[in-house]
Amino acid sequence: GIYSTNPATFKFTLQTTVSVPTKNLIIAIKNKNGKRFDFSVAGNVTLAGTQSYTRKKTLPVGQYTYWIAYYRAYLGWTNLSPVKSFQLQ
Repeated sequence: GIYSTNPATFKFTLQTTVSVPTKNLIIAIKNKNGKRFDFSVAGNVTLAGTQSYTRKKTLPVGQYTYWIAYYRAYLGWTNLSPVKSFQLQ
């Protein structure tokens, strides 16, 4: 996994060939015990073309997995691949 220090920096790029209106775009994070530390990246955003994001979050020291997810009204949550992991020292 990746080793990081606080605050952890999350950088990702989304690419789509269709327009996807969302209510919430998040970084979903959980530690090795399953505790969640999710946080919002953008609200009421339409995913289209190529969009890049960089966000920082302070977390307790430990091991984590994370992935990107978005919420669409009436359709619920969609989790995007890949799921990645890191250790915070």
